[in-house]
Amino acid sequence: MVTQQTTTLIDDIDGGKADETVAFGLDGARFEIDLNRKKAAALRKSLAGFVAASRVVKPESTMRRQNRKAANGQASGPLPAQIRSWAVGQGIEVPARGRIPETVRAQYLSTHAE
Repeated sequence: MVTQQTTTLIDDIDGGKADETVAFGLDGARFEIDLNRKKAAALRKSLAGFVAASRVVKPESTMRRQNRKAANGQASGPLPAQIRSWAVGQGIEVPARGRIPETVRAQYLSTHAE
């Protein structure tokens, strides 16, 4: 017996035919969206300036850091980018790079307690 499977991509914006799946990340989260060629090009064009000014981070480096923390019994907690983004939105001064002050981390955790 032969089985044949067909995968059809549907554009996540308008429900039409999609040509590709575009992967991207923001604030420590990874996303995928199925788009037609025109929308995929528009997304890439709109992000081009940000991409050009940013640094490339190897995906496995974040996982290794989280795995290392888990192996040491440390809670994984929020990513620094999430805390920085929240702090800036709240008008809290936070360094663009390096260690986040514990007071800022504590404020973030207190407002995001489950």
